[in-house]
Amino acid sequence: MKIDPILRLKEYLLDPINPTWSSQGLIDMFNDLHGDMREKQQTILPIIVDKYALHDSEMTSAQYHFLREVTLHAVYQKSRVEFAVKDIEWLLKKFEQKPSQQRATLIVMLLKENFNKLSEERKQKIKNILRGTLSDQNWDE
Repeated sequence: MKIDPILRLKEYLLDPINPTWSSQGLIDMFNDLHGDMREKQQTILPIIVDKYALHDSEMTSAQYHFLREVTLHAVYQKSRVEFAVKDIEWLLKKFEQKPSQQRATLIVMLLKENFNKLSEERKQKIKNILRGTLSDQNWDE
């Protein structure tokens, strides 16, 4: 029996503080979504971001690992998806309206090399909010 991919995602996020999922379930979810990987990501990421926003909390380990696994599906495809700043304007606007560790983490994960294309002010804001979290990086490399 095929499970609707959006329903599957919502099941993973029943407890957005502690999402639960399986790697095979994510593979199946992506396979059942329509479009290329960029379109699939643009379908599910706003759902995740909005669900996380319902609970104003520091990022949990489960949230971090869920975001990481979801975004890795775009990175390790045959034709790797690289997100540009314009691809995530919706997320950047939400971050400006209500900064959170979860949103900052997702921005960093999606932009990767393109992170440096953000304004210095925006990059610093993201770095500050991620300091001491699982997403903290050695930014001075």
